[in-house]
Amino acid sequence: MSGLRAPTALFLLLTLLPAAILAFLGWRGMSPLVEELTKAARADVVRAFDAAAADVTARLQARDDDIVRRLRAAAADAQRELPFAPLGQVLARLEQAVGGALEVRGRDGVALAPRGPQALALDHLPEWPAFAAFRAACDRGADAAAPAFAAPALQALAVALRRPRDPDAVAAALQPFDGDTLAAAGPLPVEALAASAAGRARLRDGVAAGWLDAVPATAAARLAWYEAAGVDGERLAAQRRRAAGEREGDGASLRAEVAPGVELVLLRDVAHELAALAPARRGDCAIALAPASAPSALRFDGDGAASGAIASALGPLAIAVVHEGLPRIHAEARRQRWLTGAGVALLLLVMATGTLLLRATLLRERRLRQLRLQFIANVSHELRTPLTGLRLHAELLARDDVDAAARRRYGEVADGEGARLSALVEDLLDFAALEQGRRRLEPEPVDLAAAAAALVGGWQTRAEQDGVQLGCEALGEAAALVDPTALARILTNLLQNAFRHGRPPRAGGQSRIAVRVGPGSLLVVADNGPGVRGLPRDGLFERFVKQDGSQGVGLGLALSRELAEACGGALQHRDTGDETRFELRLPAAPALPPADEVTP
Repeated sequence: MSGLRAPTALFLLLTLLPAAILAFLGWRGMSPLVEELTKAARADVVRAFDAAAADVTARLQARDDDIVRRLRAAAADAQRELPFAPLGQVLARLEQAVGGALEVRGRDGVALAPRGPQALALDHLPEWPAFAAFRAACDRGADAAAPAFAAPALQALAVALRRPRDPDAVAAALQPFDGDTLAAAGPLPVEALAASAAGRARLRDGVAAGWLDAVPATAAARLAWYEAAGVDGERLAAQRRRAAGEREGDGASLRAEVAPGVELVLLRDVAHELAALAPARRGDCAIALAPASAPSALRFDGDGAASGAIASALGPLAIAVVHEGLPRIHAEARRQRWLTGAGVALLLLVMATGTLLLRATLLRERRLRQLRLQFIANVSHELRTPLTGLRLHAELLARDDVDAAARRRYGEVADGEGARLSALVEDLLDFAALEQGRRRLEPEPVDLAAAAAALVGGWQTRAEQDGVQLGCEALGEAAALVDPTALARILTNLLQNAFRHGRPPRAGGQSRIAVRVGPGSLLVVADNGPGVRGLPRDGLFERFVKQDGSQGVGLGLALSRELAEACGGALQHRDTGDETRFELRLPAAPALPPADEVTP
């Protein structure tokens, strides 16, 4: 075995080392390709960013030029219409023409239409002190009677203050007042109208007539009135844009002069315009636009993703570019590396397994060769011993001075040596026939008890000479389907093994060998000896294997098991602690008829 270690190690080294080198080269070979593809993808991202920036800038410029042209035309129309029409109606027509949310602003940036939050210009009225006292009483919760105000605006305010908890009564009381009066009264009557169904219908009319836009209020408050009145479509969208501009600022607005100190302002919807401007993709690069806080240079967030911000008419715009093909390239590279590694690992496993199998085969061949050599030596010894005995006793028998008693004794020894030689030759012939498939068995119903008793009877003489108690016991009727010659060979080999290894007794006393038949087609050969020492239980039935230091060719038990299996049975060894047992189980056969019923 030790002689195979160096060749095996050298073979493994010569096969596994080149495979490992090829695996390493294949693994590393993917890296330069991935790096080149990554560089190309980054270049595509830069080109896509530059192209998107140029495209967005050009399209914004063209869009702004068109919007400015329409805004100037709208400003000229506003200059002609504002002196003769309500601001709200004029603004609604201009928004339809321009396509966006408009405001008319004064020199100080205060919204004139829709009118921004301002203090009520009613304190110049003579009745203002009385109204202020009435309002203070209402704020304190006092149920004061409203004075008879002459100014319609103060009358509308008094109605809203007098009945704030009865929206329907307030709406009915405000019905006689026109839109200009309500606009002059400020947001309080409008808030009261928004609390009832009749009042909300009045507000819808006010949106159409334009007087609701003349009420001084914040854009957010006016948006709430629009929503309460059920306004939808472009008017509601425009008011939402004004509310967003009031909240976020309107740095992206465009302006056109209506009159000295008065300008028309277009509040742009940056998100809406970006959705219309953003190029969806360029090649494998996906592009997205979003508002930014300030312009910034292009910066890569990974191998295939970059972002930067440019200055535009809509303010700073962030451009994000993602190369969608690069993740697929990296995923494919990882998959190829995994497949390469798995393939190499499988190759190494196959090579290592093949090496181990080859080594196991060589070891088995060496062991078989050693067993054959040992078998030949044992056979030679086994043949030489009886032949030597035969020659010696033949020479003694040929002498004239040998008396009759000695001649009889020498003849018995020669006969025993001849029987021993014949049994060995029979074992060898049976073994060769089984190996080559020439041993034909003819199973037939056999009375195991009778066959065992007949065979055991022939061993009684040897048992008496060796001082062994030999017995045969039937534990019931036992009929087996077996070849009689094979059964005799098996039982003979088991008895030989018992006589050879059944002494000395384990617990002292007399050596005993018992043959038990039954129940059923079971035959047991048991002895109280130490058993076969120096061999594992599975090694008892190996060919050419014998106990260390003992004589024999190691064929008896192996041949017995093969004959038992050829007959469809099984031979097993068992050590109960008190005795060694060999159990032969054979196929059951129909019960044999009694001897007196058998027809001659």
